[in-house]
Amino acid sequence: MKIKDIIKYLEKYDPNDSLVIAWWDKDFYDLDSSLNWAEACNFIMDDLDWSNITNDIEYALQTFLKEEDAE
Repeated sequence: MKIKDIIKYLEKYDPNDSLVIAWWDKDFYDLDSSLNWAEACNFIMDDLDWSNITNDIEYALQTFLKEEDAE
């Protein structure tokens, strides 16, 4: 995803809202310098099954709620 698109997407939120957000850039990985990072990002955004990430976040939220209830 292009940074400019992320900024446009985030503009709809109140600056005081909270979000769960994560990102990975090419410096995070030990990559072959010939890799076209922009094309790789498009491939990942289009083809990766993000449902496991969503499920992991939901599980973490449920765990948080249980811990909050236990206090």
